[in-house]
Amino acid sequence: MRLRHLSEKTAFLLLGFLVLGACGKDDPEPPVPGSGEGLLRVSVRHTGDTPLAVFAYKADGSRMAGKEEPAGTPSTWSWSERLVVGEYALLVAGADPAEVRLGDTENLGKAYAAALPSGSDSLLVSLDSPLYVESVTGIKVTDGDETAISSTPKDIRRILRLTIDAGKGFGGAKVEGRLDGIASSVRLSDRIATGVGVLDLDFRASATGVAGVYQAVAGILGTVTLDGSDRSNVCTLSFETAGGERFSYEENLTASLHEAMSSGRDTLDLSLKVSPAVPIRLYTGIQTRAAVDVFDSTPVSIAVGTSAGDYTEHWTGTATEGDILLDSERYYPTDGSALFIRSYHPAAPHVNGEVRYELTGQEDLMLTDERSGSLSRRFDATETPLIHKHLLTQLSFRLRVKGAPDGYSVHAVKLNGLASVAKVSLSDGEVVPVGETSSVIIYSSDDGNGIPVVDGVVTLPGFVLVQPKASLTLDMTLAPEGDPASGQDFKDLPVSFGGEGNESGGAYDIEISLEIPVDPEEPDDPDTPEEPKEPDPFEEYQVKITATVTPWKPGNGGNADL
Repeated sequence: MRLRHLSEKTAFLLLGFLVLGACGKDDPEPPVPGSGEGLLRVSVRHTGDTPLAVFAYKADGSRMAGKEEPAGTPSTWSWSERLVVGEYALLVAGADPAEVRLGDTENLGKAYAAALPSGSDSLLVSLDSPLYVESVTGIKVTDGDETAISSTPKDIRRILRLTIDAGKGFGGAKVEGRLDGIASSVRLSDRIATGVGVLDLDFRASATGVAGVYQAVAGILGTVTLDGSDRSNVCTLSFETAGGERFSYEENLTASLHEAMSSGRDTLDLSLKVSPAVPIRLYTGIQTRAAVDVFDSTPVSIAVGTSAGDYTEHWTGTATEGDILLDSERYYPTDGSALFIRSYHPAAPHVNGEVRYELTGQEDLMLTDERSGSLSRRFDATETPLIHKHLLTQLSFRLRVKGAPDGYSVHAVKLNGLASVAKVSLSDGEVVPVGETSSVIIYSSDDGNGIPVVDGVVTLPGFVLVQPKASLTLDMTLAPEGDPASGQDFKDLPVSFGGEGNESGGAYDIEISLEIPVDPEEPDDPDTPEEPKEPDPFEEYQVKITATVTPWKPGNGGNADL
C-alpha cells in the first residue's frame, strides 16, 4: 500500500495528543548547567484552550525530557531543561484528548496520533478541536550555554467542506453520508498515514436556504490513496424524504480530493450536483369491456426508450394485481431525463419495437399505452398506471337449431382464417398477420356422441382469440348421436361482425342460427299421385350467424415465438 504524505509544508511538523496534568505557571529560575551540559529554554505561544506538551528527543530518537501544560494555561509559557551537550529535536503538540490518542511517544520514529472512532461501526468523526503541532530539528546544545527556542504551533488539521445539491425535489430530506479513504492515524515523525478509516459525514441544510442543498464540514487528519486504486475516496450518500422514502447515491471523490490536498490549502472545498438513485416502481391492471381480470404473478415485458415510440431496452418483471415487480432493480436517469415505457404480455424480447407471436387461438396478447416518467415526475398508480389492453378479439360460440330431429348432436366446429403468426408493433399496438392463415378446432367429439341439441340450443365450451379485422368462416358437423357418418357438414359459413369488423380488445358471442324445413314435398303430378317422401332434414336449411358484444372471459398466457 502506497500512502500519500498528508502535508507538504517544509517545517517538520509532528502531531501529539496528551491528557495533561494540572499546572499553568511559568517555570521557576532555570537550572544552572553543569560541566558538559547546556541549557535549553523553550517559550511556547498558542491560542485557544488546548493542552500542550513539549518533548526533547536525542539524535537516536529516544525521548530525553518533556513538559506538559494542561488546558487553560496562559497563552505564553516557558520550559527550561539542562541537557547533555549534543544535538536534539523538539516537538510541541496539543490536542483535545477526547478526539485523539497519542501512542509510542518514547521514540520519535514510532510515535503516532490516532483519531478516536465513534459508535459500533467505528466510524471516524469530525475533529472539531485544533491539533497544534510544531517541531524543530538540529537544535545544538553547547557546553555552558543557553539555547533559546520560541514556538508558535499551528493547527494542522485539514477542514473538509462538502456541499451537495440534490435538486429541489429533495428539499427537507434527511441526508447521511460516509467517505472512504480518510486517514485514521499518522506517524508523527513524517506525518505518513498508518491507518485508514471511513468518515461519518453530518449533513445539514445549507445556510443559503436553497431547497435540496446540504453541507457537511469535518476536520480530518488527511486522505489516503491506495496503490493503483482510482476509487480510494468514494462518498456514499443516503436520502430520506419527508414521506419516508429512502434513496442512495455514490460518487468517486478520489481525483478531486487529491487535487484539493495537493493545493496546500487548509480548507478542502468540494461541491457535487447529485441525483440520488431512485428505484422505478410500476403499477398495472387489465382493461376489459366489462368484467375486470387481474394478474396473478404473471410474467410481463417492458419496452423502454429515451424518446417516445422508440424502444431500445427490454426489461422483464412479474405482474401482480396492482404492481409490476421488476426482475432487476431499475433506476430513473440521474440527469433528470424521461423514460418512455410500454408493458406487454406474453413476455418476449422485442426487436426494433416489434414482437412476434405464434397463435393457436388461446394466446391473450396485451399491450399498455405509452407512459413516461422521470425523477421529477415518477410513475405512479394514479397518473401513469400501465393498464394492459387486449389486442385480439375473443369469440365464444353458441348454436341455435330450429327444426332439428330429436337425438341430433354437434360433432365438430372449426374456425377458418386465424393468423398462425402475428407481429405486434409496440409503438401503435397494431397486430399484423404474418404468412398464411390457419384453422383452429373449436370443438371435436372424441367419443362419437357430440354435444346434444337440448331445446334447440348448444353452447360450445371455451373460446378462441383471433386477430382484429379477420375474415373468418365456420365449418360445422351436425349428426345423429352415435352416428357421425350420417351427419351433415356445413362448410365455409361466413362470420360477420358488421361495420369495420371485429375490434381489437372486443369480446363477442357468435350465435349460429340454423333452421331446418320440416314440411313434406308436394307430388310432381297430381294425376299420378305418389306417396310423399319423408323430408331430409338437411336438404334445405337457412343459416344466420350474428356477433354480439359480451364481457371478456379470463384466459391463459399462451406462448411467444422467440
